[in-house]
Amino acid sequence: MPENCSAGNPLTWNLLGLAIKAYQIKGDNTGNKTFDLNTWQSGTGGAWYNWYVSNGIFSEQSGTAINCTTLGIDNPTTSSSIYVYPNPTNDKVIIEINDLFNKEMEINIFNSIGQKFDLKIIRTGNKYIADLSKFDNEVYYLLLREKDGVKQFKKIIKY
Repeated sequence: MPENCSAGNPLTWNLLGLAIKAYQIKGDNTGNKTFDLNTWQSGTGGAWYNWYVSNGIFSEQSGTAINCTTLGIDNPTTSSSIYVYPNPTNDKVIIEINDLFNKEMEINIFNSIGQKFDLKIIRTGNKYIADLSKFDNEVYYLLLREKDGVKQFKKIIKY
């Protein structure tokens, strides 16, 4: 069990020794030690550590820099031949793809921080019906990827 936080039991928060990744800088009076908050990946005068708790005991081990690559969509393009309606929606949305009708498509949906969600889709001809009724109210990005790798996207607002 990777995590255990229940009354009467010692805490276990391990996640394979990677529960928390930290860059530790020991302070001194020179002020020359830094950490770049723009990239969250580099610093001077410090060291990376992996922190975790097993059976109530805190542990740390030397670590490596965190990978802060973007979770989002890589260089998508837009297309006027893709229609998404109704948008905004509170239930189902229809994705109509006119010029890509005969192409094999993969359709994914992401939130604004790049998390991918399972999307139930029913295809009828050149229309795809996606059920968003159980999704939280927020902005989503629909990514349509053709078999040859071409990517297109549309923004959907769920209310």
